[in-house]
Amino acid sequence: MNPMLNTALRAARRAGQVINRASLRIERLYVDKKGPKDYVSEVDREAEQIIIDILQQAYPDHEILAEESGLHRANNDDLAKAADKDSAEAEAKAGVAGHASGGAGAADKTPSRAEAADYQWVIDPLDGTTNFLHGYPHYAISIGLLYKQQLAHALVFDPNSNELFHASRGEGAFLNDRRIRVSKEHRYHDALLGAHVTGSGGGLTTDSPFVRMLSDCTAVRRSGSVVLDLAYVAAGRLDGFIGRNLKPWDTAAGALLVLEAGGLVGGFEGEQDWLDTGQIVAANPRVFARMLSYL
Repeated sequence: MNPMLNTALRAARRAGQVINRASLRIERLYVDKKGPKDYVSEVDREAEQIIIDILQQAYPDHEILAEESGLHRANNDDLAKAADKDSAEAEAKAGVAGHASGGAGAADKTPSRAEAADYQWVIDPLDGTTNFLHGYPHYAISIGLLYKQQLAHALVFDPNSNELFHASRGEGAFLNDRRIRVSKEHRYHDALLGAHVTGSGGGLTTDSPFVRMLSDCTAVRRSGSVVLDLAYVAAGRLDGFIGRNLKPWDTAAGALLVLEAGGLVGGFEGEQDWLDTGQIVAANPRVFARMLSYL
């Protein structure tokens, strides 16, 4: 396993221990509400901090995007100084240009430290918090790594079943030590899909393209954990997945698993913008094409 993935695995297993212990005392946990039907527990925050601490200790020049605590800049003085220098130079140039043109003002864009960091970890410490808080054992830890905005490594760890899904770009996807592939299902009416759509009622209207898409396949599962749904697509347990209103930590690791397992991932128009739009389709190639036809 790649050394960076090994570090992520060590972090995930440590966080998994915290989650497993907490699952035995759910009724005593402190739970906060982030929004309508959106909860965060002290376990989410503790698990996230463990992962961040281990990654920052190993890779201080990497930045981290985490669900609960947001963006952590690269903890590297040289990197920070370089970014500040670039920023100062850009402002100076903008000032000269502004003076020459009669006071145009500031630069169009000031370089940031985030732009200077080549590596970015994307973390969801407990995807499926609602499941966890109800004692429903279907949730996972997700850790993805982007290198220059491209998915490089992925890890999804289910602490209940001790299943570890992992992948590195160009090296395939694995469940524990076994290579995994997407399903070979080519008949859409026999396909089993996973879905994440807004609201407990599905957020569907009669004219929604989701209605026909989800009614024409054999069955749909809404598991409450996007990262596990994507991992299951990679392992051939689901034939496809569709989700909207998602964040990068919901999809980064799972998407690379699907791609490395021979599947396809895209936005609702097939574009590679799903990390930005939060709209994603992932499936084996045959089912993917059929799902896009509905959208």
